[in-house]
Amino acid sequence: PLYNGNINNRQLEIAKNQTKTQELELARVEQNLQGELERQWQAYLLASEQAKAEEKNAQTAQEYLKLMQKRFELGQSNIIEIREAQRVTENTEGRKIQSLFNLKVAEIQLLLAGGVLGE
Repeated sequence: PLYNGNINNRQLEIAKNQTKTQELELARVEQNLQGELERQWQAYLLASEQAKAEEKNAQTAQEYLKLMQKRFELGQSNIIEIREAQRVTENTEGRKIQSLFNLKVAEIQLLLAGGVLGE
């Protein structure tokens, strides 16, 4: 037909609008991914710092237990103090193990967010 009612022009405008929409969607997805990557990086850094702190706490608790054992051997301490030192050491070791686990989880989440690990 000689007259097509500007169908081609309308289709061109629709295509341009769809292209702009897809570009905006792509930018939104990229921004979301960047935000997720940043959030996972911060979680990893926090977990790393916590693991370091718990490692120091565990070392301090071990030293405290050794000190209490020496005092007990010298008669300057009683069994209740030894047991308390053991309880503190056990608790700090448990927190250290949990913090190392949390660090590994944060590392894996970071790698997933960065696209290094696939499904």
